[in-house]
Amino acid sequence: MVLSNISSLSSKEVPASIMVCSDLHYLSPRLSDGGEGFLEILGQGDGKVTQYIEEITNALIDEIKVKRPDVLILNGDLTFNGAYESHIDLISKLRIIQEELGTQVLVIPGEHDFNNKNAASFFGATYNKKESITPEAFKMMYYEFGFKQAVSTATIHKDRYSFSYVYPLRKDLWIAMLDINSFQKNYIYDKTYKWLKARLNCAKRGKAKVITVSHQSMLPHLSLFKEGSLLKNPNQLLSLYKQQRILCNLAGHQHSQHMQSDGFTEILTSSIAISPHQYGMARYDGFSVYYNTQPLNIDTWAKKQGIDNVELLNFNSYSRKFLEMVYRNHISAYLYENGLSKNLSKSEKSLIINTFASLTADFFSGKKIDIVPFEKGIKLWRKLPISFFSSYLENIIDNADNENLYFTMQRVRKRATCFPKN
Repeated sequence: MVLSNISSLSSKEVPASIMVCSDLHYLSPRLSDGGEGFLEILGQGDGKVTQYIEEITNALIDEIKVKRPDVLILNGDLTFNGAYESHIDLISKLRIIQEELGTQVLVIPGEHDFNNKNAASFFGATYNKKESITPEAFKMMYYEFGFKQAVSTATIHKDRYSFSYVYPLRKDLWIAMLDINSFQKNYIYDKTYKWLKARLNCAKRGKAKVITVSHQSMLPHLSLFKEGSLLKNPNQLLSLYKQQRILCNLAGHQHSQHMQSDGFTEILTSSIAISPHQYGMARYDGFSVYYNTQPLNIDTWAKKQGIDNVELLNFNSYSRKFLEMVYRNHISAYLYENGLSKNLSKSEKSLIINTFASLTADFFSGKKIDIVPFEKGIKLWRKLPISFFSSYLENIIDNADNENLYFTMQRVRKRATCFPKN
């Protein structure tokens, strides 16, 4: 069971460990046969290897058995399409993590998790509409994963108007889970903002540091992604976070590993459902916050399980190729639909497509990117008309030298730095 008295200790006495898993997009095995029809749908998506999400989730549970973090944060888009069955089956797995492994699970919803018109099952070449849950149902179903535990001595840290809450992990470290999707997508309700401000003031009086969590981001990580990816009304909240000296904000949603600083630091953790299947590990020792990404090695897990599926046994390679295939599909369709293919030779078309697919897969990982091998492809892209895809590629190029895998904030220096592994 989760230790109930751990919050009475300071992080200096017992350092706090936090696992962050973003955008799981879990789909119940009851809702898909994983066949060619489903794979065709995924091939037009964003690279999620949903056909193996059951194995990914089970591998994550085994990883938690080894890592034994104090808390597991799932910061939104818990499910593929908000279907009731997916929520029910995921909850059964979260209970294993919380009740059997002793890791407290903290969740908030993403925009995929309720009122989702795309909730469906996928069998054969067809799909059938399924029931999606409501925000009210989400609150009831996931009550035991953070909202229930959001209390400290004589204080209740729950918002009345959303699924937002504050979890006191240590007496000197609180985790504020901010729901910005229940009231209105990508929006913080004014009453929720007032509630959060009161909680942060309470933390300040008690000399507790705060890590905040959201699904969508507070800061614009890429100039191209603002609408839909960024909080619609961030100014008050950003001012509050800077004033309160929030240690960092943990977000997801964009499926790429990225970090941004503007008076405070925000970390986007890439989707666990997409290559390279990373999660974040954060540690606070009372003085400094350390964050780094770690890979979920599904292929190693599959070997230990005695699984003979070749794709699972070579999962790193398989999922990377799957991600590239998805974006090759998108670029092929873009070139054809805009009449650009006829002006390109076969080799030029192939180079344009492969350049975009490879650079996108590299970018999702958060690692520094060597663009030299892609210079010929980039030169061809710059001859094409300006489009969403060309702008996206330029965003990747502009961020190629950035390392987004590691972060530390030292209280003595009162500044944050992102740094590469030595």
